[in-house]
Amino acid sequence: MFELINKLIRSTMYGLRGLWYGFYTRKNMITTLIVLFIYIFVMWYFDVDVIRAVIILFSCLMIIVAEVINTAIEKVIDVLYPKYNRGLGMAKDISAGAVVVASITAAVVSAILLWEPFTSKISEVFNKGIM
Repeated sequence: MFELINKLIRSTMYGLRGLWYGFYTRKNMITTLIVLFIYIFVMWYFDVDVIRAVIILFSCLMIIVAEVINTAIEKVIDVLYPKYNRGLGMAKDISAGAVVVASITAAVVSAILLWEPFTSKISEVFNKGIM
């Protein structure tokens, strides 16, 4: 039982170390984290319901997942093949493309889900100001 718990703790520490490496070496991951905190503030300000908030947060977290996978792919290629190879360069571009797809998806999902709370808040502000 204790061996299983120790393995779980070690695996978690390795995973956290990998995340730290990703955030430390990839400014895009930091940017995504900053955007995530901005989204959290916006969702609080516009009083977004829980379901919308969870969907938006998951779509943003998918960007981080894509970044982590992209970083791992790029690191493996760089270590195993230090000299440029056109095919491997394409593989790196494709994995970077996954990050772009995740980013665009998160932006579209967020825009759709925040539209109604945004327009409601704006309408509320203008209605209070006119009366």
